[in-house]
Amino acid sequence: GDYHLKLCAPAGRPCVVVEIIPLLSADRIGEPKERAAKARAAVRKGDRIEVTGITRWDAEHGWWEIHPATRIVVLGRAPGGKGRK
Repeated sequence: GDYHLKLCAPAGRPCVVVEIIPLLSADRIGEPKERAAKARAAVRKGDRIEVTGITRWDAEHGWWEIHPATRIVVLGRAPGGKGRK
């Protein structure tokens, strides 16, 4: 299935879910599921990122999402490089 990243701004603002589809992962090395997991692991809690994809309302889950995410770029690392790898 798809891999999910939940992006939240500070101060309790609404979150957006980024859905990474294995077959569309930017890194073309390895199997599709490995590529998606690698893209997801590249983003750490607190990083500033830029996501490209289609924004839509997911009525089933009640959230805004970018699905599919076609590109994820880390613009700046979280201070101290801590968080999920």
